[in-house]
Parts: sequence; C-alpha cells; structure tokens
Amino acid sequence: MFFETPVALLTFARPLETARVLEVVRQLRPRTLLVVSDGAREGRPDEAERVAQTRALFETIDWDCDLRTNFAPENMGCRKRVSSGVDWVFQQVERAIILEDDCLPSPAFFSYCAEMLERYQDNPEVMTISGMTYFSGKHRIADSYHFSRYPLIWGWASWARAWRHYDVDMADWPQQKATGLLRRVIGDRVLELRLEEMFDHVHGGFDTWDLQLLYASIKQGGLNVIPVTNMILNIGYGELATHTKGGPPTAVRQMRLGELSFPLSHPASVIRDASGDRRIEHATRMRPRWKRMPGYLWANRRRLLGLS
Repeated sequence: MFFETPVALLTFARPLETARVLEVVRQLRPRTLLVVSDGAREGRPDEAERVAQTRALFETIDWDCDLRTNFAPENMGCRKRVSSGVDWVFQQVERAIILEDDCLPSPAFFSYCAEMLERYQDNPEVMTISGMTYFSGKHRIADSYHFSRYPLIWGWASWARAWRHYDVDMADWPQQKATGLLRRVIGDRVLELRLEEMFDHVHGGFDTWDLQLLYASIKQGGLNVIPVTNMILNIGYGELATHTKGGPPTAVRQMRLGELSFPLSHPASVIRDASGDRRIEHATRMRPRWKRMPGYLWANRRRLLGLS
C-alpha cells in the first residue's frame, strides 16, 4: 500500500536528523518522493562529508518509489536553496507535502495534509496547510483546525497554484509598502510596523525564505490552515543549524508531538481566526510585550496606540 500525495524533503548537512525524518516517511511509503539538497560551503570538508552522508540516505529507499532529486553542486544558502527547491517541486507536481530535514512529523500529519490538500484544492483563498501549532490544547475550538493569515512552515503542504504567488526577492514590496498594503490588510499600527521592519530586512537580502511566503499570503489576502494539535517537532536546534544555533525559545520548548482525531471536524466557513492569530503573534514575538519592544516603538507607544 502506498501514499499517493507527493512528499518533498528539503535537506542539507544533517544526516542524523534526516535519517529520523526519512524513517517516518519510509513507514508511509509515498509513491513520489522529491528530495532537494544544498551543497557544502567552501572550505568545510566536514560539511561536505555530512552532505554526502545525507544524500546517500536516499540510496536506501526500499519501496517502489518515484524518487526525484535536485542536488545543488555548491552551496546556495537558505534563501536561494529552499526557494529554488520548492520552485522545482511545484514544477514537478501540482500539490505536495513539504518537510525540512529537522521537522519530525507524527504519522497523522500526512493523512491530515492529504485531506486538506484535496478539500481546498480549488479554493484560491487557502494558501498553505501547516502541521504545527504553538498551542496544542490551549486554543480551544470545536474543529480540528482553524484559519490564519500566518503560514507556519515546520511541516507544511501547498499547491503549485498557491506557490505561483511567491517571490523570493519580494520585488514589489517597496511599491506595496508605499501604497499602504499593511495598513489596509492588518489594521494594527504596532503589528504593521513590526511586519514592515521584517519585510524591509528580507527585501534587503536577509538569508531566509519563509517571510516571503508570509508576504505572499498577506498580499493575496490568503488564509493558512493551522491544526488544533501540534504534529511536528523541530529537532534541528544546535550548532549545525542555520538560524537556530541556540536553545529553542519558550514557545518551542513547550511544543509536544500529538495526534489528530479522525474523521476531521471541519469549520463551517473559511474565515480567519483572529484570536488564534494573536496567539501566534505572541508566540513568535511578532507582537512582543511593550517592555521588550524595539526602542523606537516603546518611545512612541502612546502615539501608535492612538492615545496621544
């Protein structure tokens, strides 16, 4: 028996973590497996060895699988490799479940994603399906998932039709900023300024790929599916990580791997859950406590809140 929804793995130089994720995928036996790999950085022979070990794992595939690989000959970096890798995935298939090498899923994650991909295939408002949540059991809703403006990308799924809106360079951000995109969509001055700061940073070349997906979602007025139970553990914190070399923040330390109950309970309508979004903003420090805010925001807090 095979799993029919294509699965994509984004890998680099972490053979131990990749092996753990691949073992879960092996139990699933996807019919189509797409593997994206970045190359080692120059002058790092130890990293080149780990990249080779990671790629060799896929030579051990022991089920009847359409294995497709996209291995970079040299290092491209997080921003270019992930974005170009997902571009390649959606040139190959119309829908996919996507895991990075440090995202360990529960078995239920795959069935949940497959059902969501089928259910919202023809709804252009829905951009991504996430397998993670920061607050399992704390955001009490009756259904199995809710809708958010925020795509959470530790284990996610999407369609080629949604990814077409993604631009790694955010080329039109200066124009959208000037015409008040965030003011129109967000309607919260403090959050607008925080997002503006983040998007300026990314447009300037910061080595990341995920904030561009958030930008695409906001620009399209998109919604993203967030489960009520967390189904992904990030096992990649440490010295080999790109952006997470230190220990995990509190919101991540509190995450546990859970299972959704099937059959899924679906919301009656496709509407953003504003209270759920506020929880995500606090968990990711997108909406930090006042005393933790950057100085210019703290100094102008009364004006920003319309109190003076």
